[in-house]
Amino acid sequence: MNKSIISAESLNNEILNNSGCIIFDLRFNLIKKDEGYNKYLKEHIPGAFYVNLEYDLSDITLDEGGRHPLPNISEYTNLLNKYGINKDSKVIVYDDKHNAMSGRFWWMLRNVGVKNTLLLEGGFENWKINNFKIESGECKPSFKGNNSFTYDRNQICDIEELKSLISNKDIILIDAREPDRFKGISEPIDKKAGHIPSAVNYFFLNHQDPDGFYLTNNKIKEKVTNTLGDLNKTIIHMCGSGVTACSNFMIFTEILPHHEQKLFVGSWSNWIEDDSNKVIKNND
Repeated sequence: MNKSIISAESLNNEILNNSGCIIFDLRFNLIKKDEGYNKYLKEHIPGAFYVNLEYDLSDITLDEGGRHPLPNISEYTNLLNKYGINKDSKVIVYDDKHNAMSGRFWWMLRNVGVKNTLLLEGGFENWKINNFKIESGECKPSFKGNNSFTYDRNQICDIEELKSLISNKDIILIDAREPDRFKGISEPIDKKAGHIPSAVNYFFLNHQDPDGFYLTNNKIKEKVTNTLGDLNKTIIHMCGSGVTACSNFMIFTEILPHHEQKLFVGSWSNWIEDDSNKVIKNND
């Protein structure tokens, strides 16, 4: 049983019973950046607030650190207090279907101690398939918190740490991007194609079916082992910019609950900022 997800049926019961859970819509398109918010305004789960990947969960004013570096902790604390979140809050996050974007908020909430954070299985698409109630327009928070939060730096890897660990045989660097992006065959977003030396590829959708439903933990563990081999190592997760890697972080938390894991937040977009950093392509 995956303890990090919630079904549409269970979330609907939470809403009907006024359980007090806090719901966030994370729909976002990396290319068409207003699309997610416009979808939210048109229709969303009742009571859901919209959180923007770039404006709320990243500091895009920085000139380095990849496309989606973490916001400074004071800004992030202000965001959480805006919605009355504390470490005992029950928070539900969702996006279109596969939790590609909502996984980032899941990881950021868990990282600062909001442990009762769940991903909606099947996302908003499955919510609609079930014909559960939807709303339009923007929900505004009616309460604020005054809590303090700090990042757990033990779960965060920066580029200098990565460089110092990259040849360490007790480390496994897992890249969550699509196989063609990892191999350098295509690159629709970043200025260079390929992957970091020693990285291995485990696509973040490997643990879901086409409708966004998760495989059982046993099936996922079998697939992970067959793909990656020995996992008795410290795991560093990465992707293009520290977003979809969070989905892998969640899955590995489920199947290896006591394992040391880190997120290389800057990921590929951070690595290629320095032209001297080696890049591997499929034919290299």
